[in-house]
Amino acid sequence: MSDSHKSIEVIGADISQCEIVIAWARSQRPCQRIANKREAIVVWLKQLPAGCVIGMEATGRLHQQLADLAAGHGHVVYVLNPKHVASYARGVGQRGKTDPMDAGVIARYVDRERDGLHRYVVPSALQRTLRDLISNARASCVILRRCARASGLRARGPTAP
Repeated sequence: MSDSHKSIEVIGADISQCEIVIAWARSQRPCQRIANKREAIVVWLKQLPAGCVIGMEATGRLHQQLADLAAGHGHVVYVLNPKHVASYARGVGQRGKTDPMDAGVIARYVDRERDGLHRYVVPSALQRTLRDLISNARASCVILRRCARASGLRARGPTAP
């Protein structure tokens, strides 16, 4: 970790539908919980010093609001692959799985590994539209597949002539 990284606040956020659990790397501050609502997120972001680094796992659509708002407030945001975070947690010996522990591991992961991570970029309106179309199409395919399985149908690959 470079000296310039040491003075920057690094935050890990564990996001659920109802709340966001926040932990700080290199700090003895207790975890904080805020509602996963735009108003609560904006109030919290305004309390942070400029240029914080905020990491979170990609959680379907739940992470998008925090990521977009934090980036819009000038913070550096990393949206992480949950499998990478889980592997890191096992590697550092985390045994339990609670929201505060997850937020702490995310903060630690971003603090130690951010030089190799890709910074989040707020998507354009067209990118959002495409992402939503793809996501909706995928969700429809998943539902159709479940229905087919429930009715006893099986998908078959191409047959040879």
